Amino acid sequence: MDGGRYTSSRSGNKTGSLKWSTVCIFVAVLVLGCQKPSPQPDGAQSASRPAAPSSSDTEKKPAPAGQNDLKSQTADPVSAVKVFLEAVRTGDDEKVIQLFSELAREQAGKLNRQFAPVGSDTARYEVFNDVEYLAPDGARVKSTWTDLDSQGKPRTDEITWMLRKEADGWRIAGMATVIFEGEPPLLLDFENMPETLKKIELLSQEIERRAAQSQQAASQANANPVDQTTPPNSADSQTPAAPVADNPAQTAQDPQPNVLRK
Repeated sequence: MDGGRYTSSRSGNKTGSLKWSTVCIFVAVLVLGCQKPSPQPDGAQSASRPAAPSSSDTEKKPAPAGQNDLKSQTADPVSAVKVFLEAVRTGDDEKVIQLFSELAREQAGKLNRQFAPVGSDTARYEVFNDVEYLAPDGARVKSTWTDLDSQGKPRTDEITWMLRKEADGWRIAGMATVIFEGEPPLLLDFENMPETLKKIELLSQEIERRAAQSQQAASQANANPVDQTTPPNSADSQTPAAPVADNPAQTAQDPQPNVLRK
């Protein structure tokens, strides 16, 4: 515990694989279309991991023996987020399923989706103790998630979790995180899975569009190096800015997330 936050990390020597983005870790675990990078030497082990049971199958089974323990561990929103992030970090499929709200599990089951976290030896997280209670059964908790990016450098994302109080404790109902710096956060309501699926699809398209745009700009820069003999303020060196295209991801972003706001 450090001041107003809880920190956890686990060091590891896992190398050779690219790390997923925050959204891929927490949402593409529903098999939403975010794909892993090309298989790496250590990828075979992950591929051999058995698939997590679907949420609908899980609901048909009797409560696990440790259900009472989980209830005590999620008696408050902050504790629930800590347990959830630890389960995601370690790839504990069964616990992750139990930590989503009942409605989120039901929605995932109807759409034949399943919660199956990736797990990461290099990830660490911080959960802040400040809780925003929205209603008797609603709350928001802020956290950070740090892992290695595609270049092997640490990347930290801020995430706000929406939780709902249920009979077995506080459960995850949604999340909000900034995907593109300087733009509104992406809000994902796990209790409205069709909408979440649509947002993820739009986000995937927008990420691909921006990546292609960036690659094209880099190629043009390499093909047309700047003439050092041309004065920097010369009219010939000025390139008109390209018109900004409509951003399809904007429809997937909510400036003011309102999950659980009732």
